[in-house]
Amino acid sequence: MLRGRLLIIDDDRATRDGLQFAFIRRGWEVIATTTEEEGLAVLSDYNPDWVIASWDQLGGNGSSLVHAVRKNAHGVRLSILTKPGSPSALFTGDLKPELMLEKPIQADDVFSACTGA
Repeated sequence: MLRGRLLIIDDDRATRDGLQFAFIRRGWEVIATTTEEEGLAVLSDYNPDWVIASWDQLGGNGSSLVHAVRKNAHGVRLSILTKPGSPSALFTGDLKPELMLEKPIQADDVFSACTGA
């Protein structure tokens, strides 16, 4: 039984693989991309429940991704994976993601944070 859909945007293979495994083994469908452009290309057709994106993929300013997610995928929740000390002040109001998690991450902890499980 499909429990949800996840779109991952991260160029780090270990992070992508860990997140994919953590979600797939719990019944989620997952698409993983390596760039923001690839992720945005599948966003509206895929209609994910969550988008998890690496801050590094956003060129230091995630507002373009957040704008696109909010505009093209209504109801989707967004988690940004950041480097320690990354400025969260860039994200306010409608641009604020539901989660901001510092790398390095534990994939099972990200799953728990996203799902409350």
